[in-house]
This record gives sequence, structure tokens and C-alpha cells, in this order.
Amino acid sequence: MKSNKFRVLSVLALFLVGIMAISSAVSAVSVAVDSVKINGEEVDANGGDTLDIDRGEEVEIKVRFEATADDTNVELNAFIAGYEYKDKEPLAASSHVFDVEAGITYVKTLKINLPDRLDRELYRLRLFFADNDDPITVSDYFLKVGTKRHELQIKDVVLSPESAVQAGRALIGVVRIKNTGEKDEQGIKVRMSVPSLGIAATDYIDELESEETTTTEELYMRVPKCVAVGTYEVVTELSYDEGYETETTSDLMTVTEGDSCTPIASGIRVTVPASSRSVNAGGQTSFPITIKNLGADAKQVTVKAQAGSGVEVSVDEPVIVLNGDDEEVVLVDATASEDASGEQLITLEVSAGDKKQDITLKVDVNEGASGWSKVKKGLEVGLVVLVVLLVILGLIIGFNRLKGAEDESEEAGQTYY
Repeated sequence: MKSNKFRVLSVLALFLVGIMAISSAVSAVSVAVDSVKINGEEVDANGGDTLDIDRGEEVEIKVRFEATADDTNVELNAFIAGYEYKDKEPLAASSHVFDVEAGITYVKTLKINLPDRLDRELYRLRLFFADNDDPITVSDYFLKVGTKRHELQIKDVVLSPESAVQAGRALIGVVRIKNTGEKDEQGIKVRMSVPSLGIAATDYIDELESEETTTTEELYMRVPKCVAVGTYEVVTELSYDEGYETETTSDLMTVTEGDSCTPIASGIRVTVPASSRSVNAGGQTSFPITIKNLGADAKQVTVKAQAGSGVEVSVDEPVIVLNGDDEEVVLVDATASEDASGEQLITLEVSAGDKKQDITLKVDVNEGASGWSKVKKGLEVGLVVLVVLLVILGLIIGFNRLKGAEDESEEAGQTYY
């Protein structure tokens, strides 16, 4: 009986030794994770925490761990599964391989970008250590991927002509917009401009629901005549959420020489980069005018400027002399009067010899009265209100007196019994 018990115990002992041997043979990578921080927040593994994070952001994963034994060719990996376009935009990151020594603490950082197309759902962020021959050590962390409350994205800007436009011709653009925020948006302002040319166009979108996409109407801009040939920046800006949020992007457009631009005075070319500028009342702005001598002989060029009563205009160099193939920039300064408002026109005359070219410039004056003008306007309004009140008061007093006289007349004519 004792012999049988001894045999059973011997078999069990051998079995346990075998299991320990197998377990030792297939032991995982020799590391023990101390902490994991995602975007600076420490999280627990396997459902202990669920971290809220917005798509479109970068996820920074900082892992602190201790080596439980010496090991070589170790690497740290992170990935998120379930993204439809993972073959185009992988949601994964890996460290370089490294060696570890028992008892030493290490810190490794990985970064993953969450695409804007990622669905708003719950995801597992899987972290695992691996080397070239041991089983991996895996831990999961939960991420609740959401989005910002208000967010619009410019998905595409289409320009026509697509790459180059002649000076004096029209530039047309359409903008494709997606609402990637949680809330529906109303009153979206879309503005396209070429700042250095002083041209712009605006369109409004009444409403765009969350996760929906729309395209603007055509935005029409005419490139001024005789602008300098070159590449210009086209700026597209969205304004939404009551104007508190903006989204901006830029594209490049090449302007070629236009048919309607003809040199004056046997080879003098005048270029106006921006024929329209904006200024506050009482403020000043400047128009840079580039004048080039296309010929070989020296020429004298005269620049004159006139404007209406709303703008005072001056030229820094009214007369210049250009040698062959030389060019010079002349500044036309415009100062708006304190009470000016709206569009003000400036007539520019550039002449060389008996030839001349007339150019029209525009100044858009924003109402911005000075202190005295504001006080004066306030006094005028106050005086009008006072006169109206006095007239109303006079009518009330007169009416009351008339009514009192009628009451006395009726009382005097009554007969008592």
C-alpha cells in the first residue's frame, strides 16, 4: 500500500518537474511593466481605465518597465485594430530593438497618429514586448475615440484654371468641406483670397450636419491687369461657431502675362500687385507700383495721383529715371479722412514722354471715427432725441389742457334738480 502511494507521489513529482521545465522553456520576454502613460495620463491594463481621446490627435505612449532577466533584441510594439484604412494609414508604432539587464528600469516612448477618418468608437490599444525567440507579453488599454465639439475641415480646394491664370482673367475656386465635429454647424463663412493681389470672394453655407460633407458655390475672382508674372498664394479660410473658430489652408497659383497689359511709351511697363486695399478712417495705406524699362535707353517716368475728398494721396517719387532693363518701386500713399467711409477711388497717371497710362486704384475705408467725431455724432443723436421728447411732452401738456377746458365747460352747462 505504501509502495503504491510512493509510486503515485513519484509520478506527480515528475509531472510537476516536467511542467516547470516546459514553462521555463516557453517563458515570455523578461520584463515587468511598472506603468503606462497615454498622453501624460497613467492608465491600468485590461479594462482598468478607459481614456477619452479625440481623433486627429497624436497619441503618445510612455512605458516604464523593469527587466527581470538579461535579454537581447527586445522591442516594444503598439497597435490599434479595427480601422478600415489601416493598410493606407497604419495605426501602429514600434521601437528600435534594445538589450535589457536584470534589475534595470527602462522607459520607452511610442507615438501613433489617429486619423480624422477613424470612427468614434471604443478601441483597444495593444502593447506587447517581443524578442527573436520568446513568446510575447501583451497588455490591452482601452481608448474611447471621439472628436471635438466644433470642427470643420477643408477636404479639397479646386481652382480653375487649375495651375496658371492670365492677368486680367477670372480665377474660380470651389471648396469641399466636412463637418468632423459633434455638433451641426450653421452660418459657415467661406472666404477665398489672393492677399498680395487684393482680390477675394466669399460664400456662406447655411447648415452642415455632423459627419456630412458639402461643396461651396463657385467663388469668382478677377486677377488685375498688368500684375507681375509669378506665383501667388491663394488662401482659403472657414469661419464658424459664431466666428470663434477658423480653419485655413493655402494653395499656389501662377499668374502669366495677360493680353490686355500693354507697355507704355515704347517699352515702359507698369505693374500694380494690388489695386485695392482696405484702411480704417483716419488711417493710411500704400500701393507699391513697379515700373520697368523694357528698352535699352534711359527713360524718364512721371507718376501723378489724384483722389476725391475722402482720401489724401501722395507719391514718394513723382519723377524717376530708369536705365535700360532697370525697374523701380514707387509708393503711392493714401490717407483716409476721419469722416470717410466706403469705396474711394484714386486715379494714377504714369507717363513717359508723350505717352501715358491711367490706372484706377481703390481704397475701402472702414468707418472708425476719432474721439471727437464720436462725441460729435453722439451729441447730434442726443439733440435729435431731446427735440423729439420736447415735442411729445408739449403735445401731452397741450392735450391735457384742452381736455381740462372741455371738462369745465361740460360741468358748467349741467342742470341739477
